[in-house]
Amino acid sequence: MSLLRLPSSAIDIRGQGQPVVMVHGLGGTLNVWEPQVRALSSEYQTVRFDLRGSGRLPSDGPLSVEAWVEDLAGLLDELRIERAHLIGHSLGTLVVQTYAARHLERVASMSLIGVNRAPPDARREAVRRRAAEVRRNGIASVVDGLLESVPAPRTRSERPVVMAAIREMIIGQSDEGYAATCESMAASTRPDLHAYTGPLLLIAGEQDTVSSPDLSREMAAEFKSAELLILPDCGHWIPLEQAGAVNAALASFLRRTGPSAKQ
Repeated sequence: MSLLRLPSSAIDIRGQGQPVVMVHGLGGTLNVWEPQVRALSSEYQTVRFDLRGSGRLPSDGPLSVEAWVEDLAGLLDELRIERAHLIGHSLGTLVVQTYAARHLERVASMSLIGVNRAPPDARREAVRRRAAEVRRNGIASVVDGLLESVPAPRTRSERPVVMAAIREMIIGQSDEGYAATCESMAASTRPDLHAYTGPLLLIAGEQDTVSSPDLSREMAAEFKSAELLILPDCGHWIPLEQAGAVNAALASFLRRTGPSAKQ
């Protein structure tokens, strides 16, 4: 299935300049990037889309990181994008890293927000149990628990609009699509990035209970090109919880890695 032939609600392309492609995470949709698109599309061509099985892009076959990477590669081919800046959140960082490992020459930079390098065993089992719960009782059965544990306490108490946006994205997922996405993430393997030497930005939430900031610290220590930003009062939904800080970090990083349309 061609991503470009889907309804416009499942893909969004704005602006002119160097391409910046954004890949959302588990439970998210392309709408998680709304603050970043508004901040960056005046200088870059921003591309965001729903992963197959999420949001408004139903699954028409088995889901896996490898299949999402093929979708990403196919999308860039269709858009005739030879080289792009890639931004991922959570599960999306696995897709971005795996794509980069296979297509080094097509990656201008990577920005990994709430990095996932393949979940530890305990996380895999927890996600598989969540998939089973969703199949038994529907996506609504897990929403409240996710909202009470994944965003930071300050987000939960002081940012009701952000909480509403997160709830809407999660509750809008199809039961089977969300469950299959959980299982695909649980089955993922760590991408081999030993050959990657390009620009790398890592953004972590200090209170992220899903992708610990220690994962970003460890990755930053492995890559000489890495820049690390840890945001206080921030949980796992980093692009929404700390949109201003994320936007500023991305804008600065992208300007330093290549010219924007305004330069």
